[in-house]
Amino acid sequence: FRSIGTIDPGSNNANGDNLVVQNSDGTGSAGMTIRAGTGAQSTIYFADGTSTSAAIRGYVQYFHNGDFLRFGTSSNERMRIDSSGRLLIGTTSDISGSTTRLLQVVSTDAAGIIALGRNDESVSAGNTLGKIEFYGNEGGTYHNIADIKAAADDNHSSTSKKTRLVFSTTGASTSSSERMRIDS
Repeated sequence: FRSIGTIDPGSNNANGDNLVVQNSDGTGSAGMTIRAGTGAQSTIYFADGTSTSAAIRGYVQYFHNGDFLRFGTSSNERMRIDSSGRLLIGTTSDISGSTTRLLQVVSTDAAGIIALGRNDESVSAGNTLGKIEFYGNEGGTYHNIADIKAAADDNHSSTSKKTRLVFSTTGASTSSSERMRIDS
């Protein structure tokens, strides 16, 4: 066990007690800094061996030269937050040409599919299965101004998954209303 600012690192979770950082009295904030040069990287690796790929099986890495943070699993980069704050999944660079596209998903075999799911033992008629909501802010208050929702058209069973898509927009009010429905 190793500790910085704590007397008993062994009293922490056994899966994470090899190095414990705590402020001196144990009641305030605590932190850790990994400092590297402006042209280098700051990295935390998760290894399960010493071979090239096993030594970097998972990682969190900040590139100071490009000001981006990348996350890796299975020895490969899987996600990046770039210097404009965009979340890039399946790509290492902006695909849109715009800093306003904050979420970008790219795939070579699944056409950049984003999956939404409901994990429920019993899906009943009317239950929401997934929803994309759009918000606008005027005067400091956010309002749901449009959405696309998938909902169960009937009780789901192992052989029947009747589902509808509902499209809602906002007229002269501040909340969205159903405008179009594609049912099962």
